Amino acid sequence: MRRRRRKSSPTTRPDRGARRAMSAPSGETDSVLEGKVVAVPETRQVDVLANLLERRGARVLRCPLVGIEDSEDEPAVVAWIDRLILRPTNLVVFYTGEGVERLAGFAQRSGRAAELVAALARTPKLARGPKPKRALKKLGLEAEYAATEPTTAGLIETARSIEAPLERVAIQLYSRDQDRQLVEHFLARGAD
Repeated sequence: MRRRRRKSSPTTRPDRGARRAMSAPSGETDSVLEGKVVAVPETRQVDVLANLLERRGARVLRCPLVGIEDSEDEPAVVAWIDRLILRPTNLVVFYTGEGVERLAGFAQRSGRAAELVAALARTPKLARGPKPKRALKKLGLEAEYAATEPTTAGLIETARSIEAPLERVAIQLYSRDQDRQLVEHFLARGAD
């Protein structure tokens, strides 16, 4: 029995020429994108993607669809930073690089940047993936633990392997409606 290949939609899969252009060495320009206009709806990596396309001859329209903003509850964020600075913590968990950078920004604006970095330097850190690890590195810090996979389940699996007592754990959450599974895991272990 012969299977028919499903044709992919031109909106979801680039044609052969476009794929060839995207994989061309960075010094070469493939004219297949010359004269084409490409919309890039990215927010954080917009310049990286736009430059890649422009090097291949495309004219790029940057049109970020999602914006990332600081928390509106600045006093709560600063209070979280103060608790981290003033009370010894056994572990800090970072979900996102953006979160690390936003916390550093709040600390800077509130005059607590050096204290935050010092507190993080003396506290073991668990990063969900490469982005929080990179953001910590920008602050001169390293994550002692990395999630086995960049998911909440990966964070929980890694946390289970940490043998040190975890009475006080600080977690950088990324949204109010975020899955509370990680928080519940640490509460079940007796963390504050």
